[in-house]
Amino acid sequence: MSQTLDCRPGLHAQDPGATTRMHVFALDPRPSRAADFLAAETARKSSRHRAQDDSLSQMFSVVCVAALLLSTNHAHAQFTADKTGPEATRNTNIVRWAKGVYEYRTLKDQTVRGREDFHLTVHADGSRTMRAATDITARDVQANVTLRVAANFRPMDAYVTLFTKAGYRGALTLHVAGDVLHALSTGPAGRVAQTTRAPAQFSFVTHPLALDSWHPWYVTPTPEVEQKGEVYFLNTQGGPETHLLGQIQPQSFVYKGEDDVTVPAGTFRAQHVLMDGHSDIWFTGPDRILVRYVWAAIDRDYVLGTLETGP
Repeated sequence: MSQTLDCRPGLHAQDPGATTRMHVFALDPRPSRAADFLAAETARKSSRHRAQDDSLSQMFSVVCVAALLLSTNHAHAQFTADKTGPEATRNTNIVRWAKGVYEYRTLKDQTVRGREDFHLTVHADGSRTMRAATDITARDVQANVTLRVAANFRPMDAYVTLFTKAGYRGALTLHVAGDVLHALSTGPAGRVAQTTRAPAQFSFVTHPLALDSWHPWYVTPTPEVEQKGEVYFLNTQGGPETHLLGQIQPQSFVYKGEDDVTVPAGTFRAQHVLMDGHSDIWFTGPDRILVRYVWAAIDRDYVLGTLETGP
């Protein structure tokens, strides 16, 4: 008779007690009573599961409401924690700032080729962030670059976007972790990651003029002696099918001394360095703000047009 009873394994697994009761009814010669009991058990368990589901649903709702209240209170606390008085007008993360415009010209006849707007912030930890927007109208080039360097001007992070005559070239993210450089290029050519070495004395050549005076950050003021370093040189040639990436290359400098340099932004006492044997650069102050860049061999002259500083 026990073979005629419904001893479903699934039911046993869900409720061990039911298994025991079903084995008891396997000895009962009256199938109708067993069937009635099974139906009652099924109804009881279904009711119990519904109650459990309702309880879990209520608990989940309470947790969601509590989380929402906590997040709302946190956001409210952030908005009500603003500084007041004179301190509210200053950001403690910014020690000083500078902003201005560079004029891109030909050297021989001073024809305007484009411009570059830059904004520098010096932070409380000594690091610096430069944001540069380059618009070379003569070549239909438009680039936006943000670069952060350590207190000694060694690069830390950068983000670049570039447009050329061929259209949007893509974006490049750079991050230095000790002696390793991580690069991620995204754009029309797809997404590609690059990992390479980060030399002790190196810089990023991402091509904005405002950053060129940071390349010789490790050069000592010893006149007429070639001093060598390296750069991660960003390749901007090619079209949308080319990944926006670079490679480590050698770079050399010769310190030439100090000069008084007059540009549209004024006259500055500047340090003079010859870069790679072909470019003369002059920069001034503790933030190494570029004053002038001359590359005579290709008829290029870049000058500081305006400069504001603060606080």
